[in-house]
Amino acid sequence: MTPVVSALFSIPAVSWTGPEINEFSLLETLPVSIAGVLRQRNGFIACAGGFHFRGICNLPDWHSLQDAWTGPRALHRLYPTILSTDIPFAQDCFGDQFLFRDSQVWQLDSENAEIRNLSLTLKEFFAAISTRPVEFLGLQPLVSFQEQGHTLAPGQSLLCWPPLATHEASIGLTVKALPKLAHLSFLSDVAHKMSQAQSGDSLHFHPPI
Repeated sequence: MTPVVSALFSIPAVSWTGPEINEFSLLETLPVSIAGVLRQRNGFIACAGGFHFRGICNLPDWHSLQDAWTGPRALHRLYPTILSTDIPFAQDCFGDQFLFRDSQVWQLDSENAEIRNLSLTLKEFFAAISTRPVEFLGLQPLVSFQEQGHTLAPGQSLLCWPPLATHEASIGLTVKALPKLAHLSFLSDVAHKMSQAQSGDSLHFHPPI
């Protein structure tokens, strides 16, 4: 498979590329680094489904940067820790989100809504994914999923059950492919319940499967 290569970035093992850009006015508002990637490929899936860079399009809806950034299902509407100015340019296969804020990449843990600054430029972020994707993105559950003969189709992410933020996850974990948008809705519900819980509370989650 052909790598994504520009003057700044290189990502190996691209398995899917988004459709043609449908709104160049939005492209012009993006930071130069993100726009540069999208001018070459309008978003893509890489690392055997482990990494998804969103594109400028209406369909498929799970790939739409507009939808995740400014639409009715925008991430800042689901997570109060995300600012409306944060650009949700990418996500991993577990639904954790990568945001562009103040010229650096930030990461949202989608199960507990915690956000942290990775202190990486987009170029440095891509370099980390390119050189050590499994370690940097924590893709070990995806590797195990694939070793069992399964694959992630475009538009799918990997549901970990029970949620990784729970005590029960340390006892045993199962994974299942799930549509990205349904998975993200479930994760935001988990985060909301976690934020409302008091110490010692028992929470009940119903997997969307």
